[in-house]
Amino acid sequence: MKLLNVFFIILFISCSESNSNEFSETIQPKEWAVPLNDLVGDLNPYELVVNPTLKSISNINLNDNAEVIIVSINNTTKIYPLTSIHQYECINDIIDSEKYIVTFCPKTNSTIVIKANISNKPITLRASGILYKENLVLFDENSNSYWSQMLLYGIKGTYTNESFTIAPFLETTWKTAKTYFPDALVFSNSNNKQSKNLNSISNSEKVFGVINNTVKTSNVSIFKYSDFGDEIKIYNSSITNNTKIIGSQKLNFITSYSNENTFNFTPILNEFPIIMKDEFGNKWNVFGKAVSGPNIGTQLKPSISFNAEWWAWKNFYDDFNFIE
Repeated sequence: MKLLNVFFIILFISCSESNSNEFSETIQPKEWAVPLNDLVGDLNPYELVVNPTLKSISNINLNDNAEVIIVSINNTTKIYPLTSIHQYECINDIIDSEKYIVTFCPKTNSTIVIKANISNKPITLRASGILYKENLVLFDENSNSYWSQMLLYGIKGTYTNESFTIAPFLETTWKTAKTYFPDALVFSNSNNKQSKNLNSISNSEKVFGVINNTVKTSNVSIFKYSDFGDEIKIYNSSITNNTKIIGSQKLNFITSYSNENTFNFTPILNEFPIIMKDEFGNKWNVFGKAVSGPNIGTQLKPSISFNAEWWAWKNFYDDFNFIE
């Protein structure tokens, strides 16, 4: 019996390892907005992390190729290495009164930063211990609500079918982060041992997907890092709101914004984190903010987009567009 208990503890120790247990029979199908047979695990919330203490870059030792998430608001930049997020999968943080939540599922290798409110009401999230289609399910104890990370909307509870709002963020490598954001603060934990899943390439590489119109439609435009080359490149998309996809293979990033004001963007080289300019003389950084020019301070709206492994995208969606 002791051996059996140990087996189940190990099985659900992280999103990256929870893949074979049947969902609890005590859960009634009518409580969930998704099929029960796609749910795995039981409610066993991970440690809640809120407003963690961060360290300076000089106190962090990571491999140059380590993947990180960057959030930058006004003059403050914070970096979240995936190796540090791994044991929590969800970090609630704040910069200048703007609350946001960094989420990472090691199994699907998907990273998304969201605003910490739904319908103008605050939420505080943690990993639930449950997976939907092998992907992280987030849990808000105050509202007893659950969200699918890759679906980006509620699948049980008070906020069923209500969507997250994506916050501006950047996924890149530690080399790019420390080179261009030397004054940033870095999230770290006492155990930075790298998970074997962080660098995994299953039946395909990690790719960037831009979801068409709404998270509840199935059309996704897929971009690979090799679509961009060494210099910064901008793709125009047929997706609603004149979406722009900007990236650089050399700098290891892809990001995307809705160009609702129909600016005519052209790339800027050798000024990163400034990445593009428009016909009015504005310069825009990689977080979608005008940092100089007549529209200084204007923030572009992030499109519904993020990185995940290709097999995971195919688990959730079935209609894809690719760069020819």
